[in-house]
Amino acid sequence: MKDNKLVLSVLSVIVVLGIVYFSTQPQYIDTYQEEEVVTADTNSVEEPELTAYPFGIFSDDSLIIESGRIKRNETLYSILSAKTVSMVDIHEVAKRSKKVFNFRNLSIRNPYHVVRKADSTHKPMYFIYETSMRDYVKVALDDSIFAVTGTKPSEYKEHIAAGVVESSLYASLMEQDLDPQLAYQIAEVFAWQVDFYRVQKGDSYQVILEREFIDEKPTGDAIIKAARFNQSGDTYYAFRFEDNGRARYFDEHGNSLQKTFLKAPLKYSRVSSRYTKRRFHPVLKTYKAHLGTDYVAPKGTPVYAVADGIIEKAGYGKNNGNFVKIRHNSIFESGYLHFSKLAAGIKTGKRVKQGQVIGYVGDTGLASGTHLCYRFWKNGTQVDPYKQYNPPAQPIETELMVEYLTFMNHLKVRLDSISPESFSNNDMLAVK
Repeated sequence: MKDNKLVLSVLSVIVVLGIVYFSTQPQYIDTYQEEEVVTADTNSVEEPELTAYPFGIFSDDSLIIESGRIKRNETLYSILSAKTVSMVDIHEVAKRSKKVFNFRNLSIRNPYHVVRKADSTHKPMYFIYETSMRDYVKVALDDSIFAVTGTKPSEYKEHIAAGVVESSLYASLMEQDLDPQLAYQIAEVFAWQVDFYRVQKGDSYQVILEREFIDEKPTGDAIIKAARFNQSGDTYYAFRFEDNGRARYFDEHGNSLQKTFLKAPLKYSRVSSRYTKRRFHPVLKTYKAHLGTDYVAPKGTPVYAVADGIIEKAGYGKNNGNFVKIRHNSIFESGYLHFSKLAAGIKTGKRVKQGQVIGYVGDTGLASGTHLCYRFWKNGTQVDPYKQYNPPAQPIETELMVEYLTFMNHLKVRLDSISPESFSNNDMLAVK
């Protein structure tokens, strides 16, 4: 009994001591509460709606574009100062835009534009000068001054042109208010099929083309999609088709309309002088243009016609020596100078084949040594033959033939349905 009382007494003392201990310790209160995560509603924030203006300008402000044309004696200073741009800013414009465009070279009648906010009387935001129908220079004036170049967007519209030749293809197209360049394009497409030196009254044509427009005005550039030409009772077709990444023209059977030129008019030679606008002439001892390519080869080396054609001239000239000039088609001509002699039967008016021998290397005329001077003309102007595109003459590849014939038949039906006799200016309308 006494033992039990002792145990209870000891336990009571322990409890009391424990209460005293914990009551003297610092109190820690758990204040952590899980925060409420608020997810931002991105759809609730509306972005300002931007308006697209010409010349690559986008703004959420309402803008005014004031336009004009450069007048005689008008300068960048006179234009901008009248638009409340300070002399300091105009000087910065001239300085910072110099690498992009020299504003001293303003052309009379070229358009310019000043862009400002509709509700602002402060200086303009942009000054734009159109360097051409297609290109422009844009100068930022608002915050920081800088200049960039740009190109106006264009669009192509499908048109139809057709007619009967009365005097010339050129005149017929001009009557339809088409750019005369189209006559050259048609001639290039049919260069190997149609002799445009023999185009005469009664010949006819039908063309489906895409004309380029900028600001609703034709630029003069056009792509011929399909064409038909009727000469002296013969009909020729051309269809533009992309073959291995390059667009070429083919006839209704898939044959290429373009022919190749030989890479060089002779073998076993080296080039001693290329086409250049400035070369020191070894005989005349002065600098002058050399509009040909010189090949050094032994005397008597055969020289070949680079393509089929008709000999325009063959004979002897003081400077050219024995020479031959060949007209290949209405676009291209080639010339061969300083022959030791012409090949048998080579004379003016004779038709020659590609690879046919027309003469032999020599040193006649104004030549400093034995060589051939090879010359090349395109549309009557001497050009570097090795900078002209020499298209492959292969037909449509077999695996593309079904696709081509489907494509071609659709266009051929359209061409055949166009009556050139009844076609007039009123019919020259966009059809797409």
